Amino acid sequence: MSDAVTAKLLDLAKQAHGTVQVGFIDSDQAPIAFWNEFGHKGRFPSPPRPFFRTMVSNESGKWHQMMAGELKRSHMDGHRTLAFMGEEIESALKQSIIDLTAPPLSQTTLRLRYKFGNNPQNIRARDVVQAQRDVAAGEPVASGTQAKPLIWTGDMLNSTGWKVTD
Repeated sequence: MSDAVTAKLLDLAKQAHGTVQVGFIDSDQAPIAFWNEFGHKGRFPSPPRPFFRTMVSNESGKWHQMMAGELKRSHMDGHRTLAFMGEEIESALKQSIIDLTAPPLSQTTLRLRYKFGNNPQNIRARDVVQAQRDVAAGEPVASGTQAKPLIWTGDMLNSTGWKVTD
């Protein structure tokens, strides 16, 4: 970006008010997203699956040019520009959730998905222990899209959002 554009953006930033938030805003999926992003320990631990940090790392370098372009298109309408950025960043976040494939799910998780379908709310600790036994016995496990991390029920994917605040 040229020094003139940077200077203009800095000048506009001093005059502008408002922020855009993107993520799991006011969503009951926020803790689940956090546990997936950073992993968790405990009786049934899960490794980190950094979909959010990966998206920020991959996309944030483009944001200043996107914002500059939208400011120009919107005739310096800050609210419209922040809304545009919210939509674009949310779209990238959803794509990051869809694209994540590693680390793969455990065989126990795949067995639970096979056995419980799209009803994870029905899984109890005893079911996890039984799934571990089933895996050891060679019982079938989920495959295809059911074997993909982060998109089992679609709840997390459908709980992303954005909002502009003053």
